[in-house]
Amino acid sequence: MILQLLVLRVITPCRSFQVPHNEIELICTDLPTKFVSCLVKFVGAEVQISRHLHFYALWSKHLLLQHGSYLRQNSVELMPALNLLHKNLLIKTKDVTAMCDRNVHTIQFLLTMAQMKRAAIRDLKTNEEDSDEEEEDNEDSDHLMADDDFPSNWEENGH
Repeated sequence: MILQLLVLRVITPCRSFQVPHNEIELICTDLPTKFVSCLVKFVGAEVQISRHLHFYALWSKHLLLQHGSYLRQNSVELMPALNLLHKNLLIKTKDVTAMCDRNVHTIQFLLTMAQMKRAAIRDLKTNEEDSDEEEEDNEDSDHLMADDDFPSNWEENGH
């Protein structure tokens, strides 16, 4: 009903049309061609401002697949809407690509820091074990009696 009115001000509050993503293809297949141009304009505008990129990418994909021949035949009339859709999808693609690249670098940094921390902990444990062994050796040597611990009269008697 909203599309029959061809009023974008009415469509915009109903952003998701309450349509599950797995039914978008069915709706695009059954959509009459007279509503395709309005929906392409709407999706093109929404891609620019919405954070639901995948949702509108699905709409774009299914609109282009199901109504490609109609869009090609009427490309002169629909060129502004198609250019808007194309431009906004490219902008979003660049933004998402940049974000993914930053995330890759951040993950690499975090992995490197984790490896360095593990190595530091491993070195610390090794140093502690070595110092524990040295302490044990020192304790063992403290328990051993030295020759000086036994009084001897040998030298005193002149022998």
